[in-house]
Amino acid sequence: MSLPELYDKAHRLIKHSQSALHRHPAYKAFRSLPEDRQKVVAIAAATTAVLFVFGLMYAYNRMVLLGLIASLLAGSATGLGALPTLFFKEISDKLLSIMLGGAAGVMLAATAFSLVVPGIDYGNLLWPGKGIYAMAFGMMIGILFLHYADQWLPHDHVGVMVPPERSRSLRKIWLFVIAITIHNFPEGWRSA
Repeated sequence: MSLPELYDKAHRLIKHSQSALHRHPAYKAFRSLPEDRQKVVAIAAATTAVLFVFGLMYAYNRMVLLGLIASLLAGSATGLGALPTLFFKEISDKLLSIMLGGAAGVMLAATAFSLVVPGIDYGNLLWPGKGIYAMAFGMMIGILFLHYADQWLPHDHVGVMVPPERSRSLRKIWLFVIAITIHNFPEGWRSA
Protein backbone atom coordinates (compact mmCIF):
# COMPACT_ATOMS: atom_id res chain seq x y z
CA MET A 1 0.00 0.00 0.00
CA SER A 2 1.42 3.37 -1.01
CA LEU A 3 1.77 6.28 1.39
CA PRO A 4 -1.08 8.34 -0.17
CA GLU A 5 -3.41 5.31 0.00
CA LEU A 6 -2.46 4.76 3.64
CA TYR A 7 -3.09 8.43 4.36
CA ASP A 8 -6.53 8.29 2.68
CA LYS A 9 -7.46 5.15 4.60
CA ALA A 10 -6.43 6.73 7.92
CA HIS A 11 -8.32 9.91 7.03
CA ARG A 12 -11.50 7.95 6.25
CA LEU A 13 -11.17 6.00 9.51
CA ILE A 14 -10.81 9.23 11.51
CA LYS A 15 -13.82 10.80 9.78
CA HIS A 16 -15.91 7.67 10.43
CA SER A 17 -14.88 7.65 14.11
CA GLN A 18 -15.74 11.33 14.46
CA SER A 19 -19.20 10.90 12.94
CA ALA A 20 -19.88 7.87 15.18
CA LEU A 21 -18.80 9.89 18.21
CA HIS A 22 -21.02 12.83 17.25
CA ARG A 23 -24.05 10.49 16.98
CA HIS A 24 -23.49 8.95 20.43
CA PRO A 25 -26.04 10.08 23.09
CA ALA A 26 -23.37 10.65 25.79
CA TYR A 27 -21.47 12.98 23.46
CA LYS A 28 -24.65 14.89 22.63
CA ALA A 29 -25.36 15.29 26.36
CA PHE A 30 -21.79 16.48 26.93
CA ARG A 31 -22.04 19.04 24.11
CA SER A 32 -25.35 20.38 25.49
CA LEU A 33 -23.58 21.48 28.70
CA PRO A 34 -22.29 25.06 29.04
CA GLU A 35 -18.70 25.50 27.85
CA ASP A 36 -17.23 25.92 31.34
CA ARG A 37 -18.98 22.73 32.50
CA GLN A 38 -17.63 20.88 29.45
CA LYS A 39 -14.09 21.82 30.48
CA VAL A 40 -14.66 20.64 34.06
CA VAL A 41 -16.17 17.32 32.88
CA ALA A 42 -13.33 16.78 30.37
CA ILE A 43 -10.65 17.45 33.02
CA ALA A 44 -12.44 15.20 35.52
CA ALA A 45 -12.75 12.39 32.95
CA ALA A 46 -9.09 12.66 31.94
CA THR A 47 -7.97 12.72 35.58
CA THR A 48 -10.13 9.70 36.39
CA ALA A 49 -8.73 7.78 33.43
CA VAL A 50 -5.14 8.60 34.39
CA LEU A 51 -5.71 7.63 38.03
CA PHE A 52 -7.38 4.39 36.92
CA VAL A 53 -4.41 3.49 34.71
CA PHE A 54 -1.95 4.43 37.46
CA GLY A 55 -3.94 2.35 39.95
CA LEU A 56 -3.86 -0.68 37.66
CA MET A 57 -0.13 -0.28 37.18
CA TYR A 58 0.44 0.11 40.92
CA ALA A 59 -1.57 -3.05 41.59
CA TYR A 60 0.26 -4.94 38.82
CA ASN A 61 3.82 -3.78 39.41
CA ARG A 62 5.14 -0.69 41.16
CA MET A 63 8.25 -0.60 38.99
CA VAL A 64 6.09 -0.26 35.86
CA LEU A 65 4.36 2.72 37.46
CA LEU A 66 7.68 4.28 38.45
CA GLY A 67 8.95 3.78 34.92
CA LEU A 68 5.86 5.47 33.49
CA ILE A 69 6.19 8.41 35.88
CA ALA A 70 9.90 8.78 35.06
CA SER A 71 9.07 8.68 31.33
CA LEU A 72 6.38 11.32 31.79
CA LEU A 73 8.83 13.53 33.68
CA ALA A 74 11.46 13.11 30.95
CA GLY A 75 8.87 13.91 28.27
CA SER A 76 7.71 16.94 30.24
CA ALA A 77 11.30 18.17 30.48
CA THR A 78 11.61 17.81 26.72
CA GLY A 79 8.41 19.78 26.24
CA LEU A 80 9.62 22.46 28.66
CA GLY A 81 12.87 22.70 26.72
CA ALA A 82 10.89 23.17 23.50
CA LEU A 83 8.81 26.07 24.89
CA PRO A 84 11.23 28.80 23.76
CA THR A 85 10.54 27.83 20.15
CA LEU A 86 7.04 29.24 20.59
CA PHE A 87 8.49 32.68 21.23
CA PHE A 88 11.51 32.73 18.92
CA LYS A 89 10.54 31.84 15.35
CA GLU A 90 13.94 32.56 13.85
CA ILE A 91 17.07 31.19 15.48
CA SER A 92 20.47 32.13 14.12
CA ASP A 93 22.69 29.36 12.82
CA LYS A 94 25.28 30.26 15.46
CA LEU A 95 22.80 29.84 18.34
CA LEU A 96 21.47 26.61 16.80
CA SER A 97 25.00 25.25 16.56
CA ILE A 98 25.66 26.15 20.21
CA MET A 99 22.46 24.44 21.36
CA LEU A 100 23.12 21.32 19.27
CA GLY A 101 26.69 21.23 20.61
CA GLY A 102 25.34 21.36 24.17
CA ALA A 103 22.89 18.55 23.42
CA ALA A 104 25.70 16.50 21.87
CA GLY A 105 27.83 17.08 24.98
CA VAL A 106 25.03 15.82 27.23
CA MET A 107 24.61 12.73 25.05
CA LEU A 108 28.36 12.07 25.10
CA ALA A 109 28.38 12.38 28.89
CA ALA A 110 25.43 9.99 29.12
CA THR A 111 27.28 7.57 26.87
CA ALA A 112 30.50 7.77 28.85
CA PHE A 113 28.94 7.54 32.30
CA SER A 114 26.04 5.16 31.83
CA LEU A 115 26.68 3.04 28.75
CA VAL A 116 30.42 2.43 28.26
CA VAL A 117 31.18 1.01 31.72
CA PRO A 118 28.16 -1.38 31.74
CA GLY A 119 29.08 -2.29 28.15
CA ILE A 120 32.56 -3.31 29.27
CA ASP A 121 31.05 -5.31 32.16
CA TYR A 122 28.72 -7.17 29.80
CA GLY A 123 31.62 -7.67 27.39
CA ASN A 124 33.59 -9.29 30.21
CA LEU A 125 30.74 -11.76 30.63
CA LEU A 126 31.02 -12.69 26.93
CA TRP A 127 34.80 -12.54 26.69
CA PRO A 128 36.43 -12.65 30.17
CA GLY A 129 39.17 -10.08 30.62
CA LYS A 130 38.61 -8.48 27.21
CA GLY A 131 35.28 -6.74 27.68
CA ILE A 132 36.59 -3.46 26.32
CA TYR A 133 37.14 -5.11 22.94
CA ALA A 134 33.62 -6.53 22.87
CA MET A 135 32.26 -3.09 23.74
CA ALA A 136 34.41 -1.40 21.07
CA PHE A 137 33.24 -3.98 18.50
CA GLY A 138 29.62 -3.22 19.43
CA MET A 139 30.28 0.50 19.06
CA MET A 140 31.78 -0.04 15.60
CA ILE A 141 28.70 -2.01 14.54
CA GLY A 142 26.53 0.85 15.80
CA ILE A 143 28.62 3.43 13.91
CA LEU A 144 28.35 1.44 10.70
CA PHE A 145 24.61 0.99 11.22
CA LEU A 146 24.11 4.75 11.67
CA HIS A 147 26.28 5.50 8.65
CA TYR A 148 24.19 3.27 6.40
CA ALA A 149 20.93 4.40 8.02
CA ASP A 150 21.90 7.95 7.09
CA GLN A 151 22.33 6.90 3.48
CA TRP A 152 19.29 4.62 3.10
CA LEU A 153 16.52 5.97 5.34
CA PRO A 154 14.33 8.86 4.16
CA HIS A 155 14.99 12.18 5.82
CA ASP A 156 12.38 14.56 4.40
CA HIS A 157 8.90 15.29 5.69
CA VAL A 158 6.17 13.97 3.37
CA GLY A 159 4.56 16.82 1.46
CA VAL A 160 6.73 19.59 2.94
CA MET A 161 8.80 21.77 0.67
CA VAL A 162 12.17 22.43 2.24
CA PRO A 163 14.44 25.24 1.07
CA PRO A 164 17.77 23.88 -0.23
CA GLU A 165 19.76 25.67 2.48
CA ARG A 166 17.74 23.83 5.18
CA SER A 167 17.67 20.36 3.59
CA ARG A 168 21.09 19.42 4.99
CA SER A 169 19.98 20.51 8.47
CA LEU A 170 16.77 18.47 8.09
CA ARG A 171 18.80 15.38 7.15
CA LYS A 172 20.88 15.78 10.32
CA ILE A 173 17.76 16.19 12.47
CA TRP A 174 16.15 13.04 11.04
CA LEU A 175 19.38 11.11 11.55
CA PHE A 176 19.41 12.31 15.17
CA VAL A 177 15.75 11.27 15.68
CA ILE A 178 16.36 7.82 14.18
CA ALA A 179 19.57 7.39 16.20
CA ILE A 180 17.84 8.27 19.48
CA THR A 181 14.96 5.92 18.65
CA ILE A 182 17.34 3.06 17.92
CA HIS A 183 19.34 3.98 21.04
CA ASN A 184 16.25 3.67 23.25
CA PHE A 185 15.35 0.10 22.20
CA PRO A 186 18.27 -1.60 24.01
CA GLU A 187 17.80 0.64 27.05
CA GLY A 188 14.19 -0.54 27.28
CA TRP A 189 15.27 -4.17 26.96
CA ARG A 190 18.00 -3.68 29.56
CA SER A 191 15.57 -2.21 32.09
CA ALA A 192 12.92 -4.91 31.51
